[in-house]
Amino acid sequence: ILLFLMFSVSVSAQTIKVKENKADFSVAQNVNALLVDIPYAPYDYVDGKLKKFFKGIGKHKQSKNEHSALMVELKEMGDIPFNAYAYGLTDKDESVSVVFGFDLGGAYLNSKDHPEKYKVIKERIEKFATNTVMNWIEDLVRTEKKVLNDEITYLSNEKSHKIRFYTRLRI
Repeated sequence: ILLFLMFSVSVSAQTIKVKENKADFSVAQNVNALLVDIPYAPYDYVDGKLKKFFKGIGKHKQSKNEHSALMVELKEMGDIPFNAYAYGLTDKDESVSVVFGFDLGGAYLNSKDHPEKYKVIKERIEKFATNTVMNWIEDLVRTEKKVLNDEITYLSNEKSHKIRFYTRLRI
């Protein structure tokens, strides 16, 4: 529990921020993209959550390391469907970032040209990143708690065995 509190304070201190950038996707190069850093969680975990995220917005496809959902319709984004793409990156210190691209039908999403749509997508990406980190920490705490409980049970059993052993010696 203490570990969970330490990570929670640390996560809240490290703000999840979506940044605009240029990126390459399988269908387009050097296009507007959104980048978010996801601290603590390993690449495979983030990639699994990314797959789930894409399944939640449309028909998910994955080719190599790139996730996509075509003809996505979100009420908050208006009536025109769009295509979404994303892939994860790791750097030398194993920290993970996710690059998202949203093809609105000829133009890729950015804050200058599509401020309302950008706000909706930015909030979804921030929520995705925050939930991914929190779920990773909760899973980690749950695993460590189980290990600790197993160790306590083992030590308790050892103590009982020693008491019985010494009791028998006195008889």
